[in-house]
Amino acid sequence: MMSKIGDGGHKPSTSNKPKTQQTHKASSSKPASKPKPKPAAPPKQGDHSTISKEKGQVGSTPDFGASFGNKAMKKGSQGDNVKALQQALNERGAKLDVDGKFGADTQKAVKAFQDKQHIDTDGIAGKDTLSKLQAVQPGAQPDPAAVKADPAAVKADPAAVKADPAAKPDPAAKADPAAKADPAKPGSGNISLPPGYGGLEKLSGELNKLDPRFNTTTPDGRSATALALAIGGTEQFGKDTKATDFFTARGGTGNNMKGFGQFNQAFHSGKTSTPQKYTKFMGDILTGESRMPNSKAGGNHVAALSEAVKSGKIKTGEDLKHFMKQRGFGGSNWQGIDDGWGRNPGLANALVNMLKQG
Repeated sequence: MMSKIGDGGHKPSTSNKPKTQQTHKASSSKPASKPKPKPAAPPKQGDHSTISKEKGQVGSTPDFGASFGNKAMKKGSQGDNVKALQQALNERGAKLDVDGKFGADTQKAVKAFQDKQHIDTDGIAGKDTLSKLQAVQPGAQPDPAAVKADPAAVKADPAAVKADPAAKPDPAAKADPAAKADPAKPGSGNISLPPGYGGLEKLSGELNKLDPRFNTTTPDGRSATALALAIGGTEQFGKDTKATDFFTARGGTGNNMKGFGQFNQAFHSGKTSTPQKYTKFMGDILTGESRMPNSKAGGNHVAALSEAVKSGKIKTGEDLKHFMKQRGFGGSNWQGIDDGWGRNPGLANALVNMLKQG
């Protein structure tokens, strides 16, 4: 059970733009036989708000090299470049506010796109990510030279095919097995747990549907889901539990704890009043946007777990238990975890198997 959680915030950093300096040659007292030609004026920068221009017309295919100048964008970046990035991500299925501020939502959208394209999911929109964005531009024809250099770049984006029925996928491109799973349907969160844990499988589906951070087709999504199911399984919805009131179940002294995360209503009633708010609050805690009380480690627990899995530090259920204990899960932060593993045999190992998928 949780006692009290304070919200953390991130203040976006801004970078100073370099000032352009011009140098002028002093006029010579000697007459020149032939005047020197004036240096050509530098080309004007592209219109970032419309991504690209060609012969005065706004093009449907962005020229990211001209628009962004191949400058990487990351959390804290601001400006028209970020607006163009957000617009491009929205055209591929994201639902971002095009406000020119690279915040947590934009970072998540970038990571989701990177995972689809099988490139490093670092959340930074650098050269590789921008080139992939251009390669899968909805309705755009691939550059034959780019296709030859990178055959993976011509694989159709399922979201783009849905948005543009005229766009045909490449028959040679192999379907992504993970695409068969529909995370929007409860119980189909691309996970498989031992008999008796059907309730947690349904909870995974609900989380998938309510918040993209719990999408189990990505490493971070699987990490977020594993942590949430570990909490839910040890608190309220463990082995052989058939109830599905994941966001309204009451417990604790005076029935003051609510839902699968058993949030204390004395402190968190406003943040857990609907399934959407409840799931967002849990996601914020797990990704470090809100903080668990009395937690020495703090920070982004999801990213830390993904890195531990990738580096081979999480191989067994015991490794997962140790990781969560070290990160401050237990005690006053979900005290049910302390003895809940014993009531739920096989759960920790099953969650580790899920983490190692893909």
